[in-house]
Amino acid sequence: MMGLWLIVMGIGFLFKVWGRYLREYLIKDKNYLDAVINLPSNLFPDTSSPTCILVLKKSRMKDQSVLLIDASHGFNTVNGKNRLRKMDINKIIKTYKNREELKYYSHNASLDELKENGYNLSIRRYVEDYYDYMWRKLIDN
Repeated sequence: MMGLWLIVMGIGFLFKVWGRYLREYLIKDKNYLDAVINLPSNLFPDTSSPTCILVLKKSRMKDQSVLLIDASHGFNTVNGKNRLRKMDINKIIKTYKNREELKYYSHNASLDELKENGYNLSIRRYVEDYYDYMWRKLIDN
């Protein structure tokens, strides 16, 4: 039987000290964490804080990587709120289903890599931000 859970939460859980033991438990002890999807800020009606989706899967293969997706830049703004477009949702789904590595968008982090980073799941540790890259390129020229 395959159990799949999607949990929407603030991104603080991904890197703050108070979440480290639970992250380690989900990754190392239970092998449940299948993917982390960073979402745009200002997406939900009650908060403007950035959020993420944790994808937990009960039937993961041993030593399978954790897919990290940065979908925080794919949106448009409607009436002061950010909204995922159909093309953004389709890109998230395709990337997750195929476990694709896309520059500036996604990365398959090995369990050893996650352990080396203290189970810190901040997307910026694993996926370079395109806008940061462009700013550095402008400054260097």
